[in-house]
Amino acid sequence: MVNQKLKSDFLKSIGISTLILNKENLVKHMIKSNHANCLQYVDKIPEIISTPDYIGRNKNINGKSLEVIKIYLDNLLLAIKYDSKRDYYYIASLYDVTQSKLDHMINNNRVRKLTK
Repeated sequence: MVNQKLKSDFLKSIGISTLILNKENLVKHMIKSNHANCLQYVDKIPEIISTPDYIGRNKNINGKSLEVIKIYLDNLLLAIKYDSKRDYYYIASLYDVTQSKLDHMINNNRVRKLTK
């Protein structure tokens, strides 16, 4: 199991100095969770966290969590969670959201658009 440490100015600006990506486990999770259609975007994760289009938090998750959304041909949601036992943030999932789901998230203030 190889962990990749990701850093970006955006993450630093919101108080996350390092984000852990375990690509092997993420790919397994994506296949198991029927998100295999987004496997083509795994290598774009550094770009997604450096220049997200939307940012938000899943209120159904207890503890620290973050959702970043990047618009490509698909609307991609990158779920970031905090492991309090080990004291680090990690990428928990990557999947697509429909435009209507994204609109709903925006209207309910679950995510907000980032200005460039």
